[in-house]
Amino acid sequence: MKKLQNISLKVIFTVMLIGAFSSCSEDELNEVPKDTLAVENLYVSTDGFLAALNDMYHVIRREYNFYYAAQLTGTDVGWTNFPHPDAQKFIDYADALNSEDVFSREFYGRAYGAIAQLNLIIQEAEKEDVEWDSPEDKTKVLAEARFFRAYQHNKMASLYGDAVIVEEYYTAPKFDFVRSSKLEVLNSVKEDLIFAAANLPCEVASLPSGRLSCWAAKHLLSEVYIGLGEYDLAASTANDIVNNSPHKLMKTRFGPEVDNPKGDVFRDLFREGNIDYNDGNLETIWVMEQQYQEPGGTGGMWARRQIQAFSSNFLGVTVADSTGGRGVGRITPTQAFLDLYEPNDIRGQESNFKRTWYYNDIDNLPPGVNYGDKVVYDETDPWLKNTVFYPSCTKWDFGVIGRGGSWTHIDADKDFPKYRLSETYLLLAEAQHLAGNNEEAKNALNEVRLRAGASAITAGDVDMDFILDERARELYAEEDRRLTLYRTGMFVDRVKAMNPQAAPGVQPKHALFPIPQSVIDTNVDAEIAQNPGY
Repeated sequence: MKKLQNISLKVIFTVMLIGAFSSCSEDELNEVPKDTLAVENLYVSTDGFLAALNDMYHVIRREYNFYYAAQLTGTDVGWTNFPHPDAQKFIDYADALNSEDVFSREFYGRAYGAIAQLNLIIQEAEKEDVEWDSPEDKTKVLAEARFFRAYQHNKMASLYGDAVIVEEYYTAPKFDFVRSSKLEVLNSVKEDLIFAAANLPCEVASLPSGRLSCWAAKHLLSEVYIGLGEYDLAASTANDIVNNSPHKLMKTRFGPEVDNPKGDVFRDLFREGNIDYNDGNLETIWVMEQQYQEPGGTGGMWARRQIQAFSSNFLGVTVADSTGGRGVGRITPTQAFLDLYEPNDIRGQESNFKRTWYYNDIDNLPPGVNYGDKVVYDETDPWLKNTVFYPSCTKWDFGVIGRGGSWTHIDADKDFPKYRLSETYLLLAEAQHLAGNNEEAKNALNEVRLRAGASAITAGDVDMDFILDERARELYAEEDRRLTLYRTGMFVDRVKAMNPQAAPGVQPKHALFPIPQSVIDTNVDAEIAQNPGY
């Protein structure tokens, strides 16, 4: 299997940025370093540009580290009985989420840091002296760079509403940025994605695992068209993927666990070695490539430990590969979310939400139990019920003990899907519903539901709440849930209806994140207005 090379260029770009603000003599400016990477010798060939773009994949993988907590906690699908101190604000809301928030600052800084690097890549790719391996390489590099720039600008529009559009690389400090309207930002995103969709390769089987295709660009473009109110274009773009791409919903068991009677086709989608298109998973449009114990091969994807229950905190239960690795129980599914699953919906069953544990710590068994006995615990104990043994999503399961790793390992160093065709169907349904065509929206939703064993619905069942319910059932612990609720304008209402912990404190202002105060304070030559209410 061809793998996407994992090279982190943070040090490279730090050096480049420092150099941009340093004073140099004319002779120094004419020097071309040969023994270190710099602008002058990195952006001279196809390999140099691909190495730079590889870091953009790493940036997105890092979204699944600690900061993924903000995408689930305090939403309609997730609460916390055991919060990290930085996530406490998603219990209280009110004024606890403010312009000094670490999550808001981190999302903002990561996105615009990536955009700066992408603008440099785009600028350098236009120079005439680049030695491309083939005439098509320049266009492909520009297409990837513009996809990533669109991705980051779209994220800023979803999280903050009006946002700064940055489409050039600055070599000197700039203190007069201004926010553009959300629609202006999305139109900029649209143009980048149209270019990316037209110029990224569509032959998925020939691509290295994890590399962007035209179908990934079209998937995001469909979402952006919805944000612009261009529903017919959103639907036709999603339909193009459904009807003309090599991607198909996986409807039968596949992969190395195909004969495991405790599994099902939905669980198969997330088993290690099953996740990428080149693994036989035709549903995966774009995957975050991971390689365990490979230098630069992981992105610190420790969302897993936050999502999984803290079962090892119970006497007689220890971390094991069979339990999915080391969970710490930071994000508990809301009961209202769990109640969305019908009894026959495999997505909510034991194979995909672990509810049963067994004593597996033979050296520390409590009196009266045997190794392998089912754990019985006091379900009136809030700690045990809501942190140690809550229904635990298995999508992120990843154990390393059997391959010589330590039980303390916190990451999920396996490939993980970023875009799946099932979400394309859900975007299609959303676009069709908003265009007033619930009959077609019903058909798209039923494609996803019937694969999962859920009942078929009628056109009368379709509204935005139902579509968001279906996204929760299908995409829990995958999608950026906060972004979804922000972009649809449903965040406050859904939190009030489904999250009793967060409901008392959530306010209309929380429909967007606050602009980081450091951004406002340092932009001294123009005003960056704070979002209303903060």
